[in-house]
Amino acid sequence: MITSVKLILIYVYSIAQSFAQVKNKVNINFIAEKSGYSVSTVSRVINKCAKEYRISDNARTKILKISDKYGYHANPVAVNLRVKRSHTLGLLVPDLENPFFVNLVRVINSKFGEKGYCTIVKETKDNAEEERKGLNELIERNIDGIMLVPSIFADENGAYIEEIIKKGIPLICVDRYIDNTNIPYVVTDNEKGAYKAVSYLIQKGHKKIACIQGLESSSPCHDRKQGYINALKDAGLKPFYIGGNEFNLKCGYEEACKLLSNNQKPTAIFAMSSTIALGVIKAIKEFGLSMPDDISLFGFDNNIFLDFLAVPLTTVAQPVEVIGEKVAEYLILSIKKVLNDEWKNITVEPKLIIRESV
Repeated sequence: MITSVKLILIYVYSIAQSFAQVKNKVNINFIAEKSGYSVSTVSRVINKCAKEYRISDNARTKILKISDKYGYHANPVAVNLRVKRSHTLGLLVPDLENPFFVNLVRVINSKFGEKGYCTIVKETKDNAEEERKGLNELIERNIDGIMLVPSIFADENGAYIEEIIKKGIPLICVDRYIDNTNIPYVVTDNEKGAYKAVSYLIQKGHKKIACIQGLESSSPCHDRKQGYINALKDAGLKPFYIGGNEFNLKCGYEEACKLLSNNQKPTAIFAMSSTIALGVIKAIKEFGLSMPDDISLFGFDNNIFLDFLAVPLTTVAQPVEVIGEKVAEYLILSIKKVLNDEWKNITVEPKLIIRESV
C-alpha cells in the first residue's frame, strides 16, 4: 500500500516537474516554433497589432490558441515601457449626470477599447480650475492623449491648453471648441441645429418662441443662441426671451416657471439640452398646462428615454457615434505621429427628430 502511494507521488511529481520545465521555456520563440510562424508575426499578434500589419485571421487565431494553451501573454508593463506608451487616455467632461455626456463617454470608451486603450474619465463641473487640475493629474499619469470638453469658449484658457499640445501631448476638444486658437476639435454644427429647430417651430405657426440656454461661456450655447436669433431674424421676428446659464434640469425648471408666470407667455420653448427640456416639462405639468396643446417644446440632444415620455420630445440629435469615430481617428494618428498636416477640424451635421411635443 505504501509503495503504491509512493509511486503515485513520484508520478505526480514528475508531471509537475515536466510542466514546470515546459513553462520555464515558454517564450516568444517557443510560441513561434509551435505555431510555425516567425517571431515577429507572433509578437505582433500577442501585442494586438495583427490588423495593423495585415496578419490573417487564421494566423492570429492559431497563435492566440497556442499562447493561451501555454499561458503565454505579453507583459503590458514591459510593452508600455518599450514603446514608451501607457495605452491610457484621458477624457474630461463637464457633467456625468447629463445623459449626453454619459453617452459620449460610452461611445469614446468603446471606440478606444477596441484599439486596446483604457480611458480615464474626469468630471470638471464646467469649472476652469477643476479642468486645469484634471489636465495636470492626467499628464502626471503619463497618458498617451487627452480628450477635452472645454468649460470656456473664449480663448483665455486656450493658451494653457496650447502649451500642453506644444509639449507633445496629443489633445483634441470634443463637442466644444475654444475660439481664436489652433486647438483641434470635433463638434456638432450647433448653430445649424438650432436654426433648423427654431425654423421648424416658425413653420408650425409659432412667433413667441422663448429660448432657455445653457452655460453662456461654452461654444454650444454661443452657437445655438446664434442659430435661434438667425432663424427668427430670417422670418422677420425678434427673440421673445433668452434666459438661463446651465445645462441642467434646475435651469430648465426655474426659467420655465418664470415664463409661465407671466401674462405674456410664449407659445413655444426652445431648450438647449435634453436636461433643460426635462426641467421645462416639470414646470409645464405643475402649471396645469399640456404639451403641445398649450405650449410646444423643442429640445437639443437625443436620448432613448425621450421617446418614452408621456409626450415624446421633439429634439435635435447629435451624431455621437460619428464624433467618437473622428476623435479616435485623430488621437490614434497623433499618438503614432502619422497625422497629416492637412487634417481639418470637423463639424458634423445634426438631425431633427420629430416627435409629439410640437
